[in-house]
Parts: sequence; structure tokens; C-alpha cells
Amino acid sequence: MQIVTQSKKVKKIKINKKPYNLIVLTSLRDKIFKMGYDQIRIIGKNLRNTKSYNGINKIEKDDFLTCLRDIGLLLPKAANEKLVQYYDKDIDGYVYFVEFLKSLRGEPNQQRQEVIDKAFMKFEKDGSGMIDIRDLKGVFNASRHPKVVSGEITQEQAFDEFARNFNDRTGAGKIEKCEWDDYFAAVSASVVEDDHFIELLKGEWEIQD
Repeated sequence: MQIVTQSKKVKKIKINKKPYNLIVLTSLRDKIFKMGYDQIRIIGKNLRNTKSYNGINKIEKDDFLTCLRDIGLLLPKAANEKLVQYYDKDIDGYVYFVEFLKSLRGEPNQQRQEVIDKAFMKFEKDGSGMIDIRDLKGVFNASRHPKVVSGEITQEQAFDEFARNFNDRTGAGKIEKCEWDDYFAAVSASVVEDDHFIELLKGEWEIQD
């Protein structure tokens, strides 16, 4: 006797093989970009402004999570723990937040970084790794700033807006190189074309080839 079996269609289930920390990062990145690219700069500034900042690249994990919550980046407890675990490379309760920022917005390529460095070195006079924000004001060219073009703000107001992106931890009107790099790396993430980004910085800081 021949037995006839009925074939059944088996539904294929896609299994997400991405590591959980990458899933969390992707979710965070999507939320930040929906809020606006400025949020990446704000996160960087706030992280460097915490009391536990070691002056280089680490802050205490609770400060890290507080900074995320303060701008509305709320994650489930398990996601927070995984995020901290991934960036707590030394397992000492401190997070390498600079690596976290790089994961969010990437890094400028060599061409872009060169012009970022060139702009900083134009104002760094003593090799201290810092520049005086007062030296920038006379050079800063915001004529292409969208709000200046529309007449919403003046160039002076645009400079004040730019200056607020930095913490001035010394209290002497100084910008550290790491802050400068953070700021322009975030700007770079929002500009698609290399030539456009380079042209913007050269115009803004009157950099000659």
C-alpha cells in the first residue's frame, strides 16, 4: 500500500545574528539621528563635563548612563548593562566613552581629519593642545550658516552658538584638542561629501591650501 504524505510549507524564521551590543548601538544611533545630529555633539560635551571624567577618555558608568537619560535616551535595564559591559574595557566601573562616541558617529577619514587638524593648529600657539576661544572670534566666518543666511541670527550669535559646544574646563576660555575633534567628527557625520565638508571648514576658518 502506498502512503501519500501531505507536504507542508515550513515558514523560515530569520535569526538575528548581530551581537546584542551592536543591536543596542544601532537602536541608539537611530534615536539620536531622529532627534538631530546636534545631539551627538551634546552627548560628547556632556560626557566630558561629568565629575568622574578622567581628562582623557573615561567616565564612571553611572555618569555615563545619566548623560544618556538626560537627553532622553532611555534603554531597558538589560540594554544599559550590556552597553556598560561592552565599553568597560578594564572592568573597573568606568566606561571608555570616546570609543562609544566613535561607534555612534564614526570617524572622519584622513582628508577630513587633516583639515580639522589644520584649523586647530592655526590657533594653537604654544603646543599645549589647547586654543583660546577669543582667538577664534575674529576669524570665524559664519556667512554660510543657514540661520545667518536666513537672517534668523547674526554672525556674532552664530559664534556664540558655536562656543557653547565646548566646556572650557580650565575656566580660561580654552578649547582642548579632544573636544575640537569630537565637535567636528559629529559635524562630519552629517555631511555626505568630502569636498563639501572640507570646503565648509576652509571657509569657516579661512584656511589656505
